[in-house]
Order: sequence, then C-alpha cells, then structure tokens
Amino acid sequence: MASATRELSEVAIDGDVAGPAPESGVRRICIGSYNIHSCVGLDRRCSPARIADVLKELACDIFALQDEVIGHIVSAL
Repeated sequence: MASATRELSEVAIDGDVAGPAPESGVRRICIGSYNIHSCVGLDRRCSPARIADVLKELACDIFALQDEVIGHIVSAL
C-alpha cells in the first residue's frame, strides 16, 4: 500500500506527471503526511517498527506525523 501511495503522489490530478523537471541545481523534495494512530494497527497491536517500515518504504524527505506517541517512532528508526 505504501508504494502505491508514493506512485499516486507523483501524478498530477489531470494525469500528467507532477510538474516539469526542476532546473539544474534545484532538488525536488517529497513531503508525506501519515496518521500513525498511536502505532496501533488493524490487528490492535502497538508496533512502532511496522510504522517505521512504512515510512522507510515511502522514502519521503519530510514527514508530518499525526498521533505520534513521543519516542516510539524515533526509537524504531
């Protein structure tokens, strides 16, 4: 699911590739937003490592995490 999210984020709404290539010397960044639901999955287990694996797969430069339990994700990375 995470890789599908990454692919969708690279496509503009009208179906074109997300914008023109950046100029020389300019780097695009990827920003992700993820609600981690206090690291509790559908199986009702708290698994910060599982959330960290999803974040690594998305490979964004910056993440905005919602519902983080302080220290859980940081220690899992």
